[in-house]
Amino acid sequence: QMASMPEHPEIRVTDDRAQPMRLALSVPIATKGSDHAPTAVMGLVIEHRPPMPTVAPYEAEKNSKSDVESFPWKVRVALDLAETGPVQAEIALRGQSVAVTLWAERPTIASRARDEIGALHAALTGAAFDVVKLDVKDGRPQGRVAPPTPMLDRRT
Repeated sequence: QMASMPEHPEIRVTDDRAQPMRLALSVPIATKGSDHAPTAVMGLVIEHRPPMPTVAPYEAEKNSKSDVESFPWKVRVALDLAETGPVQAEIALRGQSVAVTLWAERPTIASRARDEIGALHAALTGAAFDVVKLDVKDGRPQGRVAPPTPMLDRRT
């Protein structure tokens, strides 16, 4: 559908998979019940970061990389419903390997998600995915901490 859109300076459609790509969408969702709004909005971000040519990292960088960092595809979903409260997910994909992290701000929803994590694992492995990580966390995602970098003190 994006390929049929008119030219726009902020929208670049390319088949070059060597280029990074980020697509952010707001998707309206119909909800049921008369006690809340008839629609909600789901935030959806799809990112592709192609692997960079490998260079020898500094010692400080070697220990700071996580397993999920090497996944070129990431999908982030955020939804806030009256029944569940704010819920977010990050799905990382590399070939048939998948890593999923769920966040729920309400402890009861996080607990229910932990109780059902086995069903999610079974569904993913049943769909021929290799599950690398499957995690449920309370609260919301925290910003990434900048990795330590070598610094030069120029004070005299």
